[in-house]
Amino acid sequence: STSLSGSIAELGQSGLQGVEMAASDLNANGGVLGKKVKVVSADDNVDPATGSTNARNMILQDHAVALFGPVSSAVAAAEETVAAQYKTPIFFHTSNDASLLTTSFTKYAFQDVPNTTMEPRAVAAYLAKRAPGKQITVATFAPDYSFGHDSVTGFLDALKALHVNYKLVDQQFPQLGETNIAPYLSKLVAASPDYVYNAQYGGDLVTFTK
Repeated sequence: STSLSGSIAELGQSGLQGVEMAASDLNANGGVLGKKVKVVSADDNVDPATGSTNARNMILQDHAVALFGPVSSAVAAAEETVAAQYKTPIFFHTSNDASLLTTSFTKYAFQDVPNTTMEPRAVAAYLAKRAPGKQITVATFAPDYSFGHDSVTGFLDALKALHVNYKLVDQQFPQLGETNIAPYLSKLVAASPDYVYNAQYGGDLVTFTK
C-alpha cells in the first residue's frame, strides 16, 4: 500500500517496482520457505484512512504475511497501527519519520531508510565544517505534516548540538502537494538566508527546484 498517484507518486511507483523485482528474483530461486511470493498493491492516495483500509484488507482478504510501507510518514503511522493489531510485519522503505520507530514503535515495524534524526544531522555536520565559528543565516522549507516538522526540528536540534553559530531567518511549511508555492518562495527569498534546509521530496522537490 503506497502512493501511486499525486505529487509523490514517483517514489511510490518506484518502491512498488522494487518490491515486485525482489519478488521476481525470489520466485526464480524457489521463493521463500518453498512458497512463491505474490505481490498485491493499492494506492493510498496519500491519505492515512485509505492506507489503513488498504492494510486491513490486504491482511484479512489477501492474507498478506508482510506489508511494505507507503511514502508518506503520516500514512505509515496509520498502517503501522493496523499491522500491530494483526501482528503483521511492516517495512518502511521510504517513509522515514523517526517517530515511526520511537513514539509509535511496535515490534512489528522495521525502517530501512535514514530517518528524520539522521538526515538533518548530516546536513548540520556539513554546515559545522563549512562555516566554523562564523554566524550563518538559515531558513527551512518543508511539507506541513509530521515528517516535515520532525525533519526541521531534527535539523535545528543538530545545529545546536554541533555548536553551529546560526540565525534562523525564515520557516515555510507548504501543504504536501501544494501546486502554488510562489507565496512561500517570495517570503523565503525576502529573508535572504545563506542556506536553506529543504525537506521536500518527489514532485514537490521538482517544483521547488524549478
